[in-house]
Amino acid sequence: GKLWPYSFFMCVFLMLTTPSFTANALSQERERGTMELLLSTPLRPWSVLGGKLHMIMRTISALSAFMGMGLVLFWLAFAFSHDQERGIPLQGIFLSSVVLICAAVFAALTGFLCSQICRSTLRSTIITYAILAVLYVLPLAVQVLMAGVLRADDAAAWWWTGITSPFVALAAIEPGQPVAGLPGLDFRLVSGFCSLAILGSSALLAAIWLLWNRFIMYREER
Repeated sequence: GKLWPYSFFMCVFLMLTTPSFTANALSQERERGTMELLLSTPLRPWSVLGGKLHMIMRTISALSAFMGMGLVLFWLAFAFSHDQERGIPLQGIFLSSVVLICAAVFAALTGFLCSQICRSTLRSTIITYAILAVLYVLPLAVQVLMAGVLRADDAAAWWWTGITSPFVALAAIEPGQPVAGLPGLDFRLVSGFCSLAILGSSALLAAIWLLWNRFIMYREER
């Protein structure tokens, strides 16, 4: 059994759906003219930001639960197969889940930050998907291109070019035959992507906090 087609599908699903829930978190309030009304409620400004971030976590949790159930069912479908070559290691399911969750969290926070910066939801959504395309999809295309042009040893030396892509990390989990010439079973890509996603998510959270603090200070000075 091959895990990568399903994990790739789940990654595309998360990449397309997660920003749609977060890229309008604050820009929509500006478009509707309800930002000042929202901040004038008895809620503290930081409670408003916390509520928005809590909404993001709930969205990610729901999507992760859906994704996890699918991965477990996919594993069970092959777990009791008599053909050992069709079996899927539980380790691959676990690593795929970690990669997908890291990708979803980073995508969600990217959408939230763009919503905080942009005044229109359309612009926020476009910028979010453009960032994810550059970080997630472009490295996959580069890796596939190098695998087709360069020799295997030369292409393997450029493994780091795919470190920002969850697709490349998911392909690196696949045992056996590499996916489209990508480096198979390379845990450097898996650990590298997860580490960068965690650091990037932390940086996004810090940027969201700093921008919100600046917005509140500017509002109080008016």
